[in-house]
Amino acid sequence: MFTTAVIGFCITAITISIQVFFDYRSDIAEINTRFNEIENSHINSLSSVVWALDEPLIKLNLSSLLGMSEIEYLEIVSDNNSKWVAGTPVSGEALERIFQLTINHNGESKQFATLRIQASISKVYAGLFAHTMQRLLSIGILIFCVIGAIYILFRRTVTRHLDKLAMHAALIELDGKTSPFKLDRVKSPGRLDELDTVVDAINGMIEKVAETSEGLRNSEERYRAAFESSHDAIITTDGSGKILNWNNAAITIFGYTSPEAVGQSIDILVKQDTRIKAENIGERWFRTSAGNDDTVVEIKAVTKNDEEVFVDVSTSSWSVNGDDFLTVTIRDVTRRKLAEEDQSKLSEQLRQAQKMEAVGQLTGGIAHDFNNILAIVIGNLEIGMDVIGKDSSATEHFEMAMKGSERAAILTKRLLGFSRRDSAETKVTLVNEFILDLKDLVKRTLTSAITVETWLADDLWPVVIDPHELEEALLNLSINARDAMPDGGVLSIETENKVLDDHYVKSHPGGMAGEFVMITVQDSGTGIDSANLEKVFEPFFSTKETGKGTGLGLSMVYGFVQRSKGHINIYSVPGEGTAFRMFLPRASTDAKPSMPPEVIDEKAPTGTETVLIVDDESNLVRVTEIFMSSLGYKTLTASNGRKAMEIIESDTPVDMLFSDVVMPGGIDGYHLADLARAHRPGLKVLLTSGFTPKKKYNDFDHYSFDQELQNSLLTKPFNRRELAVSLRKILDKA
Repeated sequence: MFTTAVIGFCITAITISIQVFFDYRSDIAEINTRFNEIENSHINSLSSVVWALDEPLIKLNLSSLLGMSEIEYLEIVSDNNSKWVAGTPVSGEALERIFQLTINHNGESKQFATLRIQASISKVYAGLFAHTMQRLLSIGILIFCVIGAIYILFRRTVTRHLDKLAMHAALIELDGKTSPFKLDRVKSPGRLDELDTVVDAINGMIEKVAETSEGLRNSEERYRAAFESSHDAIITTDGSGKILNWNNAAITIFGYTSPEAVGQSIDILVKQDTRIKAENIGERWFRTSAGNDDTVVEIKAVTKNDEEVFVDVSTSSWSVNGDDFLTVTIRDVTRRKLAEEDQSKLSEQLRQAQKMEAVGQLTGGIAHDFNNILAIVIGNLEIGMDVIGKDSSATEHFEMAMKGSERAAILTKRLLGFSRRDSAETKVTLVNEFILDLKDLVKRTLTSAITVETWLADDLWPVVIDPHELEEALLNLSINARDAMPDGGVLSIETENKVLDDHYVKSHPGGMAGEFVMITVQDSGTGIDSANLEKVFEPFFSTKETGKGTGLGLSMVYGFVQRSKGHINIYSVPGEGTAFRMFLPRASTDAKPSMPPEVIDEKAPTGTETVLIVDDESNLVRVTEIFMSSLGYKTLTASNGRKAMEIIESDTPVDMLFSDVVMPGGIDGYHLADLARAHRPGLKVLLTSGFTPKKKYNDFDHYSFDQELQNSLLTKPFNRRELAVSLRKILDKA
């Protein structure tokens, strides 16, 4: 019996030892299983909530993990020394596991925190020892048999299922593809036990993990899609301005790729202002945005290639665990800004053109009426001098009156030089040769204290202009420079070939793109202040003292350049000088310079033809009639186009029509010429005017005829000789 007892006790001890061994291994395996479960099922989600610094969710996850069997203590420590704990650290022997918490950032795995888990082995030992002693001392062989039977039964009915359940739980994935767990056993229908409860709990957890994972995945996909598809640049920074996130729109606007931008300061997007030294741009944006997240600020940013772009910037600030972050939303408004600037320039250009157009019409109307008066005065003075003879005591007074009238005519001519639309006589001109011929005359108009320099470009392009107008323009600019240098200085005249592009046009209102000859007249004088720069081309505007200028010189220059299809710019610095730059279009490659005009015989030519004089100014008609009679011509008169047509349509012989252009009654000189030629083909026509805009050729039915009329136009006021030459030129033409 003893032997049997010993054998039984040994068997019991061995059995209990074996059971203890297996229980120990099972407990240790269970702990490792918990560790593996945490590693495989919870590390990724825990990493996400710790990275997001979601405090409530972190605590919830730790509490959930602490609820697992054998887990005594959990501790999370981040790189920035933030710490979260659950449970009590194990004082005795413990089984410990450390996991690295990582996040996938821009394709790279970044470790940012550690998770330490402890399970007490001492408790396992204590439990096993107490259980063993209880079995040995209290139960004996009976307990041994019972324990053996229970063990066998438990192993078959419970443990194997728990092992399978643990293995299945270890296989749970966050992608939601884990299948539900099923017990491999036969049981009575409608009967639930603890295993069924555990299985249901595990299956419920699998479903919740799948739902949570799907929600997180969908949320992340929506956020990423919105982040990357936005037309606005979305940039996330920390409180110091270091870039954390960088979307596709930011790449498009600024040229930096995500790897290039992330980690850099947001200062790379802003030109550093020397006035901002104590702080960087990122910090300044953060402080100004705090509490004002709805504020939109327009700034000038710079790209990777140092190109400037106009952007609207709005910011949104947020904090996690005391750390400040900033979301910067940037919209590229460069096109809108440039369009606004272009519109402003166009509006200013249009305003200036309209102003000059109105002033031109005004001065032209004044000149027309004044020229009619001057024509009467000069004509009568010339007739009076013929009547009294050269030896009369009154001849001196007549000559003084004639000189005054001629000065008035010159003044009126200057007004017309500003207001007329086309040059009177354009020719292909070599500007360099013209300037060299004019240089001595320019010097004579200046004082001895002024030095004249010329800088003429080689192979300068020819231009099509009125050379007389260019001469007047250069002389006017020279005189203007002389008055700006009372104590002497340097006047330089420079020529250069210029090709102007669209960029130049955008930055210079009134400018044109194309090939131009640039003529620069620059002085070292007093300069022009900015308030007067826009006014200098207006007629009668002058900063000179009374009696030292009419205010028409620069107006004539402006009119000449406009008629030449060019433009003019002014550059002036008060106290340093002024530069006028005239841009004249390049002539066509096949254009040739014109020959010098023929010398006209000083003797006034005469004639015997009959001339119909048409003008609404009766006094001027009388003067013209006397001039023509003295030259041998027979004359007929009419006060308007309708009365002139009555004579034309009669049988009265008429060799030439001499008509004013601007007349009342609805029939001007061009129209009258057209009607007269229609009734009397071959009729000679000479038109005269104090002021009339050149007609567009497509305004007429007879292109060549009307062009001829414009080219032969006799300008008022005219003297007897000018009238005689013009009459014969038309009458003698085949």
